[in-house]
Amino acid sequence: MVGGAVAVFIRLVMLQIVMSRDLTKTAEGQYYTRMEIEPRRGAIFDRNGRPLTTDLGDYVTLGVNPKRVIKPVDLARDISRLTGRPAEYYLKRLKRDSEYVVLDRKVPPAVADKLEIKGWQLLRQHETRRTYPQHELAAQLIGFTDIDSKGISGVELACEPLLKGEKGWRTLQLDVRGKPHIDGSLPAKTPVDGVDVALTIDFAIQSIVEEELLPAISEEHAETASALVLDPRNGELLAISTVPGYDPNVPEKAPQERQKIRPVVDLFEPGSTFKAFGAAYLLEKGIAKPATRVDCSDGYVKIYNKKISDSKKHGVMTFEDVVAYSSNVGMIKLTQDISPDNLYKAIRLFGFAEKTGIELQGEVSGILPKVKQWSGLTQPNLVIGQGIGVTMLQMAMAYGAIANDGVLMTPTVIKGRYASDGTLIEEPPMEVRRVISKQTARTLTGFLTKVVEKGTATRAKIEGIAVAGKTGTAQKINTEHGGYYKDRFVSSFVGYFPAEEPRYLVMVLLDEPKGDLHQGGQVAAPIFKRISERIIGLNPELRTVGKKGKKSVANSLVALPDLRNRPSDKAIASLKKLGFEVRTHGEGAVVCDQLPSPGVKGNKGDTVELTLGPAPRRGGGQIVVPYLTGLSLREAIAKASKLGLNVQFKGSGRVVQQLPNSGARAAQGDVLTLLAAS
Repeated sequence: MVGGAVAVFIRLVMLQIVMSRDLTKTAEGQYYTRMEIEPRRGAIFDRNGRPLTTDLGDYVTLGVNPKRVIKPVDLARDISRLTGRPAEYYLKRLKRDSEYVVLDRKVPPAVADKLEIKGWQLLRQHETRRTYPQHELAAQLIGFTDIDSKGISGVELACEPLLKGEKGWRTLQLDVRGKPHIDGSLPAKTPVDGVDVALTIDFAIQSIVEEELLPAISEEHAETASALVLDPRNGELLAISTVPGYDPNVPEKAPQERQKIRPVVDLFEPGSTFKAFGAAYLLEKGIAKPATRVDCSDGYVKIYNKKISDSKKHGVMTFEDVVAYSSNVGMIKLTQDISPDNLYKAIRLFGFAEKTGIELQGEVSGILPKVKQWSGLTQPNLVIGQGIGVTMLQMAMAYGAIANDGVLMTPTVIKGRYASDGTLIEEPPMEVRRVISKQTARTLTGFLTKVVEKGTATRAKIEGIAVAGKTGTAQKINTEHGGYYKDRFVSSFVGYFPAEEPRYLVMVLLDEPKGDLHQGGQVAAPIFKRISERIIGLNPELRTVGKKGKKSVANSLVALPDLRNRPSDKAIASLKKLGFEVRTHGEGAVVCDQLPSPGVKGNKGDTVELTLGPAPRRGGGQIVVPYLTGLSLREAIAKASKLGLNVQFKGSGRVVQQLPNSGARAAQGDVLTLLAAS
């Protein structure tokens, strides 16, 4: 008896003192578990507050303590039947030596409900799933996330530190059957939600760009068609796209090539668009004046037994006409006395052969050989845009410097981030450097205006607005056998308007157009014109900018009527009677929204964008979304709430944008998003 008592005593000492810490930890593992809480990922909006991402909340993550599962094979089989994954996938997870394992991510709640009915006690964690309501629109720029809500490409990757937030966790108590229970007294950490960001992209302009690029694939049989729109005054990108694109909701269904932001990561030889920078140096240094004459009568120039020709013989030309008619001969002759070092520095000054500094991942710096690597043909080739590799973004920003009175800006796609109170904290524009004088920039703009008025880009001409721009057509390099392909081209046009006070710069590039025409002035310039005319339709006040005809143009403007909720056929007839062009989107019997807004003045011939939808019905839980733009935020919230809509808002002051638009149908309880600004 004494021996037995001593043995029991020793065992108690071992359990309660020696092994106490390990046993306590084991017990806690059996009765407590820690569950991670995912933060809300920050949303992405366009510059006007239109949401470009959505997080759907009807998904769950299923977890379990594998040590409490008596029949893991049966559990694996039951989940496999509901999800379609192999049972071995789940069985492998159930064999892990852990107190908690995730069985599956982001499954519909119905799956968890059916497993619970079968008697399986699983840990359920609410999760959201990132979706992109605009589908292919701006998809390459926005990018997408993986199953863990981690940014993989585009803005989702570039802004990952802001968007991702910080995970939290909660301690759950398990009962004897392993079922979790929430106890508020147990340790927990609240997750920190991600920050919402606003892009510089304008949804309306992005839509215009993509709609106008699509015909280039079918009509010009191009491999790809790309375009970007930016504000040369501050470097903000208003649109950037390449077609064909992809749907970020199902990125696995598209080849990776379609997911690239080509204007940022793809290089091309620019051809004649590059002539502007040699011309800029000639003007800046006083080497040539607009009226300086050069003999191009032969139609070619011979350098080291190689002929470089013009498309036709131009005769004796002025410097201004050399640029207007894109003469290779004239440009080479005018720049032949520039030293290689000075030409190299001039090209670098415009930002070539270096990254622009845009926030996106994967930007390339371009190709420009060092002077010591130049041959006798390098300089004449460079001034006509051969032997150099540039990106669309570099080219656009360099022309933006000319439009911006000689100051090169850093491009940006991030407008700012939203503070907790909904106000937008904007990032200031960043100057890189002055590349040419204001006088040189203005003179060169005059050259580029003549390109559109009478030169190689007459198809880019817009009635009533002065456009400055340049065409480019370059043969593609044969990477296999050297030299250039004779039948493969890159065709481009870059221009800005109004030329007197530039507000918009548009660049269009077609890769390997295979139609009857392939010159930049023939295939890229018309796309530029269509995009630009529609942008002007959104901003008819642009026609009053500049020195020519300001008063007469302003007096000819007509105020747009309010067409919302009117029958679509009558609305279209009213606009045509007033002299406007009409472009419709969607299908339906009534006008749900219009651009420009009611009351905005436009010129006859401008295009009005109408969004059509179904006739609004009252009753049956359906309501018509009211027009709230212009109201104070307080008034708008009160009006919407009275109709049964849940309101989320950003900013303060008066409402400048709403989603859904006025005239749309909505159900009581739907979310109405308001963007306000002081």
